[in-house]
Amino acid sequence: MQENIPHTERPFSHYCGVPNTLEKKLATFLRKQRGDQTFAAFSRKLGLPASTLFRLERCEQSITLGRLQQIMDRLKCDLWDIFGDGKK
Repeated sequence: MQENIPHTERPFSHYCGVPNTLEKKLATFLRKQRGDQTFAAFSRKLGLPASTLFRLERCEQSITLGRLQQIMDRLKCDLWDIFGDGKK
């Protein structure tokens, strides 16, 4: 289903399908935290396989609460940092 939104306003929904989902918020957060690091380097920091990180960033894999906690511990962040609206 194609949305009537200009392409420039929906760059991430192209990868994640449904806009404004928790998966999309996690993917956006991970991509921002990774920055210029390779999948391999950042996945080592998170304690995840690089293939898992790749699929999480593309909203192609769900995450367990245990893995989510592991990511938060490794990045020293909380749920608000990942899923909040950006206004602390």
